[in-house]
Amino acid sequence: MTIQHAKQRLAYLRKAIEAEDISYGELAELQDLIPFIDPGDTLLLEWAGVPEFPDNQEFNSTHTLKEIKEARQAVKDSN
Repeated sequence: MTIQHAKQRLAYLRKAIEAEDISYGELAELQDLIPFIDPGDTLLLEWAGVPEFPDNQEFNSTHTLKEIKEARQAVKDSN
């Protein structure tokens, strides 16, 4: 994926969030685009599930990284 395409998708996803019309599949896509989100873009970072304080051990403490990835893939596969 090119940076330009990622930025276009992020703009689309921002509009979907603001319109309160975002799907679970789009949320999974947003999580995949985390590396392309501007560090100051709190709206997209929050919706992507990025913790405000990365050292917070409570974030996702109920699920392993493997479980989160499997759940994300299941959402993608269902769309």
